[in-house]
Amino acid sequence: MTKAAIDVSILGKSKPYESLPDTFILFFCTFDYLEKTLPVYTFKTICSEDNRIELGDGITKIIINSKAAEHEKNEKLKIFLEYMNGKVSDDEFIQRLERRIKEVKASEELRREYMLVNTIERDARNDGWKAGIVQGLAEGEARGSYQKALETARNLFAMGLSTEKIAQATDLTIQEVEAIALS
Repeated sequence: MTKAAIDVSILGKSKPYESLPDTFILFFCTFDYLEKTLPVYTFKTICSEDNRIELGDGITKIIINSKAAEHEKNEKLKIFLEYMNGKVSDDEFIQRLERRIKEVKASEELRREYMLVNTIERDARNDGWKAGIVQGLAEGEARGSYQKALETARNLFAMGLSTEKIAQATDLTIQEVEAIALS
């Protein structure tokens, strides 16, 4: 769910945007998404040019990383992280959580809602993977085309063609062709 979708669901009709409460987006991961071995990663919107400037948009993203449970100093959070990793616990919070999970699984309406959210999340993740694959293929194709153009330019240069003709034939710049001539 995007920040805009969250805002729309919270903001009442005719209420000013400024009345929105702060938004916390939590990601519970059973893998170390950022590979820095922190149990919790917290992000706020910071200016890239000056990290002392915060946007103040009220958005906080928190990634909970269960794989770093042994590094967590807060005992309650450590128990929760261990629970995420499959460790059974008699902790009161974990027991309440277990009961709530059973209720959700038993409720057809809540189960459908959970599955819908899960499907949306999976679709978003798949779209991201697909976009990454398409981008990777495009970049690979572009690099391959460029390498082929360089190879063709070397061959044309060896045949005695002028720099201008080689640039025209290969779509390389004059400077790129001249660099080949100098190498």
